[in-house]
Amino acid sequence: MARVGVIGSGVMGANHTRIYSLMKGAELVGIADLDTERSAALAQQYKTRAFADYRELLQNVDAVTIAASTQAHYELALEALEAGVDVLVEKPITETVAQADDLIDAADRAGRVLMVGHVERFNPAIMELVHIVKDPVHIEARRFSPYDKRISNGIVLDLMVHDLEIVMDLIKSPIKSIKSTCVNVKPDSPTEDLAQASLVFENGASASLIASRVHQNKVRELNIAQDDAYLTVDYMKQELLINHYVKADMVMDGEVAYRQEVITERPFLRYRGEPLWIELENFISCVESRETPIVSGRKGRDVLELAINIVAAGA
Repeated sequence: MARVGVIGSGVMGANHTRIYSLMKGAELVGIADLDTERSAALAQQYKTRAFADYRELLQNVDAVTIAASTQAHYELALEALEAGVDVLVEKPITETVAQADDLIDAADRAGRVLMVGHVERFNPAIMELVHIVKDPVHIEARRFSPYDKRISNGIVLDLMVHDLEIVMDLIKSPIKSIKSTCVNVKPDSPTEDLAQASLVFENGASASLIASRVHQNKVRELNIAQDDAYLTVDYMKQELLINHYVKADMVMDGEVAYRQEVITERPFLRYRGEPLWIELENFISCVESRETPIVSGRKGRDVLELAINIVAAGA
């Protein structure tokens, strides 16, 4: 049984702590945070130990989740890897591509697992989608949320990164061109609140993405066009639909009418439940088997580079 710990007691850290405390394949050793009052409350809630110093936690675990601020990811993950601990670091992997490259090299040198927490990749609908999509022609992603001033990252690194990771995984081709628009909408926001990106890949496929935190409703949608089907994903409903065009008729009877026939399939989803739970199961499985995680450090690094380029192109 893998001994695991959590560094960071914010929203994501609390969720990782909750799931680890329930997983049969993991022994939750403890949680560490500079906010000792908050970490102590979590430790009491989930019957584990609060560590005032994360270094002491690293001495007692085989694997760790790093759910601290993005600015702290690099230092914490590097120290954990050099201590011989397997690491799951929340997205984005680091602040810079150079830092991400350092972590990948450190993991390789130490023979450690380095996984990045792109939780939407583990949505049951996406877990099934990746086995169905074949040579996508165009992908559209929409991700909207209400404004939350507590989030320090811009909308591209906060929300759009989820879809960028999935789009790159589905198309599997180098990017040829990027066009984007990034807008600061809220007067007190230091980063972009609304972003649109158009990507063209070397294999001819394309993708259009929009992410916003100025909407009053929460939307998480993905649409994929390929030669034989149009696939739609509703992340929130964990729903995947496959639509096949059959025929279209023009009916003349006093008026011109249009009728289109489409067959819609609803495939069986082999995974069910909370995406974060599925993600942590993959992490613990890799800790035990030494296999490469679904979202490896290399994938997290490439998504970060693309996100940074989108922000730069939209400046």
